Amino acid sequence: MINTIYQFLEILGTVAFAVSGTVVGINHKLDIFGILTMSAVTAVGGGIIRDIFIGVIPPSSLQSPFYIIISIIASIITMLVAVITKKEKKFIEYFEN
Repeated sequence: MINTIYQFLEILGTVAFAVSGTVVGINHKLDIFGILTMSAVTAVGGGIIRDIFIGVIPPSSLQSPFYIIISIIASIITMLVAVITKKEKKFIEYFEN
């Protein structure tokens, strides 16, 4: 039970940081590869540093690609939402004029 809660919170944190990295990449007008890289580094970078400090070598996010894949999926969904809302905003502005 505790392990399941811990894993859920870790996935939730990974998604939150991936979305954060994606938003920063979009604001800096990076290309798709740059946005995905920013997302993955932001999402798993802190966990890698934590694991190195506590002596887990190789870090858990590099032992299994699960968290990197989660960050890429979250980044793609965030980019799609950004594109859709941008189009809706232009659509609304067009009809308001």
